[in-house]
Amino acid sequence: MTDETGANTIQDRYAQQVTTDLEKNRAEQQEVTAQLQTLHTRLEHLRLEETWLAGVQASLAGPGGAQDSSPADDEADCGSSETPEQSSLPQQLGRTRKKAAQPAGGRRTAQKKTAAETATKKVTAKKTSAQAAGAKSAVSTTTTPVLGVLLKAIVDGHAGQPRTALEIGEELERRYPERARAVTIVRNTLERLVAKSEIERTRQKRTVLYSSTDRSAAQTITDGSAAEGERAAASA
Repeated sequence: MTDETGANTIQDRYAQQVTTDLEKNRAEQQEVTAQLQTLHTRLEHLRLEETWLAGVQASLAGPGGAQDSSPADDEADCGSSETPEQSSLPQQLGRTRKKAAQPAGGRRTAQKKTAAETATKKVTAKKTSAQAAGAKSAVSTTTTPVLGVLLKAIVDGHAGQPRTALEIGEELERRYPERARAVTIVRNTLERLVAKSEIERTRQKRTVLYSSTDRSAAQTITDGSAAEGERAAASA
């Protein structure tokens, strides 16, 4: 009978250790996944910036742009003193001859310049969107405490009163409904706080309890309870 009890105890310990390790593994997978998403976003941004820089480089490396005015320009200017009906045809002919006389290198430069401007506009628009998203994320991070800070505040608020991960998670959901998390994530975050010595962990049989490391707060609560007991005894 003793051997069976000992075997069951060892098996329970192994099962509990495996459960704890599995929860930590899954929590770490979530963190790594978030980091990969951030790196993927950064890679896309760098690729867009590379496209924009390549377009600018191509436009700067091209031959000279506009040439001196051609005789077609002079003909168009001379026709400007005529009536609109008389000047419309010469102007159209002048523009046609101007396009035909334009060097091939100038047309290629203009095309490259147009492509570079289009790429610049696209990259600028995407940069603006990325900056807006980053600013929004920064504001959200600044104004919203991280989960560990919230959990430590809850534990410190019950100094001298150890609580389970389930109780702490339920209070988190009551006080911050939008930050509610599964009990496994709450327990993993509490374990990280224990590793940093920000809170303490104790065991009562098979129950794991978490308590505050703030001794002054715990002593204040104890003194207050004692004082209330004395006042109640005196009034009786």
